Amino acid sequence: MIAVVVFALAAGAAALARVLVAEAANTARFPWGTMAVNVAGSFVAGVLAGHLSEQLATVVVVAGLGSFTTFSTFAVETATLWSVRRSGAAAYVLATAAGAVGAALLGLRL
Repeated sequence: MIAVVVFALAAGAAALARVLVAEAANTARFPWGTMAVNVAGSFVAGVLAGHLSEQLATVVVVAGLGSFTTFSTFAVETATLWSVRRSGAAAYVLATAAGAVGAALLGLRL
């Protein structure tokens, strides 16, 4: 039961952090906040995967980072950018994908 409570608290705190970052960093022209949380979350996931047991890393990544990062928001923001400015959407997809994978690889190496 304690694990469920800790999981829920971690997920809630991480989701709140994501909202705060997005509100602070997103602009009308580009979703900087969402990109930042997805790249930062990928880095932390890489660090955790490299230093924690698989079971513990899975719990922390799913509970905390799963709520902090967001693929669905990324998808909607990409679709919105695509309808307004296709080059902006392409840049967003490439920057997020390259940044997230690069950050995860860096995290794994630490």
